Amino acid sequence: MPRLNRQSVTEHEHQREFVRWWRQSGRPTIFAIPNGGHRSKAQACRLKAEGVLAGVLDLFCPAERMWIEFKTPTGRLSPVQKAFAEDVESCGYRVIVAYGFDDAIAQANGEIKRHWKQKP
Repeated sequence: MPRLNRQSVTEHEHQREFVRWWRQSGRPTIFAIPNGGHRSKAQACRLKAEGVLAGVLDLFCPAERMWIEFKTPTGRLSPVQKAFAEDVESCGYRVIVAYGFDDAIAQANGEIKRHWKQKP
């Protein structure tokens, strides 16, 4: 496992390594939601018309009913991310806000263990 807890490491690098770890562990499908980035106004309008939604969290694992958002150590959810997280939690999905690679692994493992203990 990489050592990624330096403050100079970006959210992207933590997320990339987490996805690599997840997939190499043989876990179920996980995928990114490419919501960020700079786009032209025309492209932004096309994407919005196609269903792109502000505030959608970074990663989704359907089998675990789990959304994951990566943040820097000082990062916080934006108001639209908070609203999205509350909405999906009200539908029975779990939300993790991870502050780095190690935190993401610990939280994901904990959520998965709790989830499967609750299954009849």
